[in-house]
Amino acid sequence: NVALVHHGLLGCSPTQPSCAVTFHCLELFHQIRRRQSSFSVQAMAKVLCALHNVTYTSHFHVLLVDAFNTYLRILRHIQTTLKCALGRDGSKWKLRGACLACAYEQPGEPKLCPRRLHSMDGNLSAKRLDGSGSADMWVFNSDYFIPQEKVNQFKDSVQSKSRNVTGSRASTCSDNWVVAKAVQEDQVQVFQQTGIFVLACHHGFVECIAEMRRSGEL
Repeated sequence: NVALVHHGLLGCSPTQPSCAVTFHCLELFHQIRRRQSSFSVQAMAKVLCALHNVTYTSHFHVLLVDAFNTYLRILRHIQTTLKCALGRDGSKWKLRGACLACAYEQPGEPKLCPRRLHSMDGNLSAKRLDGSGSADMWVFNSDYFIPQEKVNQFKDSVQSKSRNVTGSRASTCSDNWVVAKAVQEDQVQVFQQTGIFVLACHHGFVECIAEMRRSGEL
């Protein structure tokens, strides 16, 4: 693999690779997946087989998956090392300097009021039932999300409190409006993910994101 990498190729197996993919091809597939996530690995493998006049078999799908996963790990390692060298790592960097247009301040200039403009919204349609379908057990190291084990230690910190609603108007409102009705606990627990909440600046850079699990916005 070391000799192949020097020639712009990445082997599809760690030792004695019999097949290799060029870095240009892997980067092309990477950008296609970023713009069109429905373009599958199988489709890319079939395209490569057609270009090389080779009959497609499922074996080529496995080889391309291994090479592409290795390529993504290389990219993540380079990006992590570069962020550490530039001091752009850590949980607070996204909020402090993700958008250069919002974060840059010239010394001596008056402070803007407001200093920043942000937009926050949630997507409750991104739901997934607990135990439905197959889930990838790999852990993706992201600088946006906190590890699930670190979050679960606070799962019992918030206790649900019942509110006593008095007055005929409040009673009528809660009976007529579905949004005002309380959500039963068993209706929420069936979901593994219940939605996504995003914070972005007015330039479109995502500075903070929260994935709501089980308890919704609790």
